[in-house]
Amino acid sequence: MALKTVQAAVILSMTYSVHGLDKIGSFFLEHAVATANRLQLFNAPKENRDTHSQVARAITAWGLYSYQS
Repeated sequence: MALKTVQAAVILSMTYSVHGLDKIGSFFLEHAVATANRLQLFNAPKENRDTHSQVARAITAWGLYSYQS
C-alpha cells in the first residue's frame, strides 16, 4: 500500500459523499483510515526517513484526520 492510496481514497470519499452517495463515500473513507493505519501514518515518524517523505506522510495524516473529524 502506498501513501497515494490513502490520498486517492480520501478524494473518492469526498467526491461520492458530495454527490449523495454516502455509503460508497463511507467505504472509501474507511479504506483510507485502514490503509493509513497499516502504513503507521499516525505513529511517530521513524528517524531513518528522509525529510520529504516525513513531510508527505504528515500532510496526508493531517488531511485525513481533518476530513474525518
